[in-house]
Amino acid sequence: MKLRNVRLASRIASIGLCFVVLCASTHAADRFVYVSWQGLRFEGEAPKLPLESHTVWNRRRSEIAQVRVVLDGPGEVFLHGFDVPGSSWQSPVATGMSIRCDESAPLKGRLFVPNAEGSAFTVHPFEVATQDSGFDPRVRFYRDMEAHYTLLLAEGLPGAAWFRHRTHEARRALDEKSTPANLNGLVREPADPLDLFTGARAVAENLDLERIVRIGDPKEATIDVDSIEGVTTRSYDWKKLIEGKKPELDPLAKFIPADQHAVFFPTFDAMVRVFDEADAQGTPLLEFFSERAEDLKTKEKYQNQLLLPMSTIGRLLGPAVVSSVAVTGSDPCLPSGTDLVLLFECKQPALLEGVLAARRAEVEKADAKHVEGELEGVHYVGCVTSDRAVASYSARFDSTIVVTNSLVALRRIAQTAKDSTHSLLSADEYVFFRDRYKRGEEKESALLVLTDATIRRWAGPRNRIGDARRLQAAAAMDEVLARHIDGFASASIGPGTSAADAEIPLSVDFVWTNSGLRSPKWGSPNFLTPISELDVSKVSAEEKTAYEQFRSRFQSRWNTYFDPIAVRFVLDGARLRADATIRPLTLDSDYKEIDQFTHGAELPENAGDPHTGALFHFAFGFNKTSEMASLVSEFSGGPKGRFGADPLAWLGSSVTVYGERDPWWQAMRDATERDERADIDYYQIPIAVQIAVKDPLKLAVFLTALHAFADESAPNLTKWENRTWQEMGYVRIAASEDLGLNENGHEAALYYVSFANALVLTPREDLIKQAIDRYVARKAGQPVPGADLKWLGKSAGLRLDREVVDVLSRIDSRSVVDPAVRAAWSALPILDEWHRRFPNEDPVAFHERVWGVRLVSPGGGAFVWNDAMQTMESTDYGRPGAPKPHAEGMRAFGGIENAELGLTFEDQGIRAVVELHK
Repeated sequence: MKLRNVRLASRIASIGLCFVVLCASTHAADRFVYVSWQGLRFEGEAPKLPLESHTVWNRRRSEIAQVRVVLDGPGEVFLHGFDVPGSSWQSPVATGMSIRCDESAPLKGRLFVPNAEGSAFTVHPFEVATQDSGFDPRVRFYRDMEAHYTLLLAEGLPGAAWFRHRTHEARRALDEKSTPANLNGLVREPADPLDLFTGARAVAENLDLERIVRIGDPKEATIDVDSIEGVTTRSYDWKKLIEGKKPELDPLAKFIPADQHAVFFPTFDAMVRVFDEADAQGTPLLEFFSERAEDLKTKEKYQNQLLLPMSTIGRLLGPAVVSSVAVTGSDPCLPSGTDLVLLFECKQPALLEGVLAARRAEVEKADAKHVEGELEGVHYVGCVTSDRAVASYSARFDSTIVVTNSLVALRRIAQTAKDSTHSLLSADEYVFFRDRYKRGEEKESALLVLTDATIRRWAGPRNRIGDARRLQAAAAMDEVLARHIDGFASASIGPGTSAADAEIPLSVDFVWTNSGLRSPKWGSPNFLTPISELDVSKVSAEEKTAYEQFRSRFQSRWNTYFDPIAVRFVLDGARLRADATIRPLTLDSDYKEIDQFTHGAELPENAGDPHTGALFHFAFGFNKTSEMASLVSEFSGGPKGRFGADPLAWLGSSVTVYGERDPWWQAMRDATERDERADIDYYQIPIAVQIAVKDPLKLAVFLTALHAFADESAPNLTKWENRTWQEMGYVRIAASEDLGLNENGHEAALYYVSFANALVLTPREDLIKQAIDRYVARKAGQPVPGADLKWLGKSAGLRLDREVVDVLSRIDSRSVVDPAVRAAWSALPILDEWHRRFPNEDPVAFHERVWGVRLVSPGGGAFVWNDAMQTMESTDYGRPGAPKPHAEGMRAFGGIENAELGLTFEDQGIRAVVELHK
């Protein structure tokens, strides 16, 4: 969960709070200095004063070229600023700098000043000539330090744990444990872990230290968790939907508890392909949308932990050994730590057991401990390390092999195997989903099922409070690690040393290891103890209240029923398809308005003049009885009934909008980037609307009445002109010459052509002619490229070419940064910190070693140090002030050429299909 107030953060950022300069050195005595610009002596030409940071109001601070200052010697420095008196929307300015260094350090440095466009910097060497007095420079330094890191923290960038630590460090230096500096109303609220379902590291990073100390004290946990009411939304009655249906069910479903998620793979090879595709496509796309350049190494972590390297075992285990595979677990917290279970339906189980035994023997030669025993009468064998980097247990149920990282999870599987009445086979929604997505059809690669009971348990008090406690413990580990980062970096803290901190009660059992911190209770930041293994039998009053608030928010989203989910995945060469069913929809669903607009109408599969070359094509079924249609009918009917009793009687069942490839899009972007919007010929936008026609005669009556109404209501204001193309007539509607409009005004027009089955409207005459060409070709039985394209949904459909992302992602380049650029640049502030604090370390490798997260550039490049500009940059995307040309949008993500989406509303639910083509 990212906590951002982008507008305020950007506004305050323009004050010029700069990057911190950190040097890995110690000082006998700190000296604090504040100097205004007037107190600096510049070598060569001095910059224009006062200094205004280049900014755009709705940009993030990390995305714009800003004033920066670097000291030539050891120490750290922050820019100081304030708002110009008067309107709060005037441009803020930087007024000077706060410095901390030792007594012997030279007060010299370099000032980097961006030009007005933020496209380049000028460098100004300086030395401090006159220090400002009249206030305490130490207090001002820590105020500026706090403001700097508070703003970085507010942006949700990688390294939030360090930014949070530095913020608290500044407050502690001023004996202010919790009161933030006044930053024009920018107050960062603590993240709420109860609202999180993924256990993502970002939330743990952003939990305030005071919140960590306050919540989760075991002395206050006196309330029985089972006494807390969970989600009470009713379950949907699936009985009537599965009556008479007897689909083939997955053999492994009998081992999976009904309240756990399940992913079924028809073969081991299918599972490997899905995981590989997730790496090749899913990870970059997720980074594209999350705008963070982080790789949590989730797949790599679990493969190593379970001793199941997919590529190696996949070569050893073909279809002759493994028939099918299923993956399950008790929660969705894969990134932070979950109990993961893999089930293998085997034809030759002994061969798989042999492979696992060989892998265990290999790691047991190092530091893994061999374990074996019995659970529910089932023998298991495995090995585990103290930090659970390796935790692999396996057991055999006849011809089924189970591999898991948790004995608690293995016990649940064993219990379900003994009594399948509580297995997934008992979930009616699973039967419904398996009937819709039949085994063996459509080259299925995987089927994901989330039952009612699964979502209900995920949202229950035991899981939510347990996960909240884990995330608070992870945040405590982050803070302890940040406090001792110098010792950890220099390896001066011996493994096994206690890491308890009296100010952080949750750290009582923390211990230092070679790889960081570990807690026997909570695990490590790289793998938190699974929720199912935590004792959450007793909770505090504050935790109970927090959960009840969460439950109220969560439950308010459903009208009457819960909505289980199933998704079928198909990987077929260059085609990637996901077909999801969600029933019923939540009360506040984003689809609600679309449903009301299209409900009752069905989109023909070839509606809307399908053709190649369109940049985008959107279609939806149109319901004439919808509220919107009723309003149009009421308005167009008029008091005299000019358009008839039913003005829309001619209307068919669909409406489509498409945009063609055209130089206009690039011209618009170029004019926008130059801030010359007045030069954009909006009337030339290459977009057309096609409305299906049910009764062409009634359409003719409607258009005739519309023309007459225009002439009567606004005589002499418009000119209706009949034109011909391909022996077909079309109409041009433009402003009358009598209005005296400028040249552009005279050229603006609306064109329409009526076919037997459609009405096409567009501001572009060439698009009308193209539509006529395609109509004539179809009528003559001639081929039309792309005419065989069919919509994936019965209610709405969308086709997108990859270029549409390039066109639309930066229409306003001042306010929108390509998400790939945003993701890459988001890593630069923390990498700058590590380079300056630990100059002998590789910043990327250091960040991964300390926090267990790999920072990556979405384009596949590297992060490198630019010594001339004293900052890190991406080899793919450059840095603020010096961006590099690159392939924008989806071009940077896995070679995806186009995407198709379809929506079908059905019985309080929705079916959504997404298809990507490489």
